[in-house]
Amino acid sequence: MATLIVLSGFFLLSAGVIVAGKFAGNQKKTDPVVAGTNSSIEKTDITNNLTSSEVTKHNSPTNCWMIISQNVYDFTSFLQSHPGGEAIMQPFCGKDATAAYQTMGGMGRSHSTRADEMMRSYSLGKLQ
Repeated sequence: MATLIVLSGFFLLSAGVIVAGKFAGNQKKTDPVVAGTNSSIEKTDITNNLTSSEVTKHNSPTNCWMIISQNVYDFTSFLQSHPGGEAIMQPFCGKDATAAYQTMGGMGRSHSTRADEMMRSYSLGKLQ
């Protein structure tokens, strides 16, 4: 029983050190933007490169960024999950898709509040 308590304490202490180091800024910021994308840009680079010229480089279904209302999104991992189909979003990869998003691709309807909330998880930040 004492061994179990000691081992449990060790794991908790180890986890605490890892978490504390992560939040203290001791971690090198090389995490990919979104798992599964082909983007080689790191998070620290993205915050400095959210320009329309950078977005235009991400213009394919395997690397798809869009501008919507002056925000940049990486929708690469979402394309196949889009309820209207991947083909609806593909023409806007690397482009400003604000009008298309606000009119649901020209149908005159706006996207749902749920879509707005989901979109936040794909946000890279504000367009510079």
